Amino acid sequence: MADRVLVPTDGSPLSFAAIEYALGVFPTAEVRLLHVIDPRDVYYSYESKVDRVFDLSGRIDPHELDRIETETTVGSTGREIVTAAEEHDCNEVIMGSHGRAGVVRVLLGSVTEQVARRSHVPVTAFRYRNRDDSNASTAVTRPGAKVLVGIDDASQAQQALSYTFSRFPDASVTALHIIDPYRAWFSGGRPIYSEREYDQIRAAAQALVSDAVTQGENVGVSIEPAVEASESAARGIVQHADTHDIDHIVVGSHGREGIARILLGSTAETVMRRAGVSVTIVR
Repeated sequence: MADRVLVPTDGSPLSFAAIEYALGVFPTAEVRLLHVIDPRDVYYSYESKVDRVFDLSGRIDPHELDRIETETTVGSTGREIVTAAEEHDCNEVIMGSHGRAGVVRVLLGSVTEQVARRSHVPVTAFRYRNRDDSNASTAVTRPGAKVLVGIDDASQAQQALSYTFSRFPDASVTALHIIDPYRAWFSGGRPIYSEREYDQIRAAAQALVSDAVTQGENVGVSIEPAVEASESAARGIVQHADTHDIDHIVVGSHGREGIARILLGSTAETVMRRAGVSVTIVR
């Protein structure tokens, strides 16, 4: 099956940048644009707004128009996005995000995270890393772009790494595992872990990222391994991205059912909400 990606759009500059990102990362895919109309607005004149939402004149290379399809639907934004992705067998959902501050962050939680939690396919929250960069939407596709892959266990690592190798073959990749030196379990004010136990945990983490390096070597991709300590995996990933000038974060998810869905909310979604760069949640 040919690649097909879904890009929800509202006609904002960020939405158009997300479309450019989709065209760059998926150079042969059909890019399907979806505009969701609030049911409360269907009684008003929205035709002209829809025309503006899908007006790509002067915004993208005219040669790319042949692989763009458009769709308008009415309903709950998050639910309609997930439904459209499933109905059209999309490989990924790419959504524009304004970043990590103020009310926009709340809106990100109510829509993008809802989609990330319910989607069967990878979800990317695209955001500008540098608003002054006229090519910000395609920065991650440039040779040497820095991609951070947060890994948690072998199966999750495989998902996230395979995605990274496929979508960002020319990137400089770091595989990061975060360990909690205390695991938030205390007894009488002292951590339960002994120094020996901590060393064992760190050794296991080193083995995990070393395996990621081997996977990279097998496909010709050089990977920088990293193991860091933080009381929160999400915080550790975001801090590493901030301090190492990362362009894009990729994190794995075990799925969308039961406890995995709760874990997604506590780690991957937190990274998506707090990071200052684009984030892809892979499953």
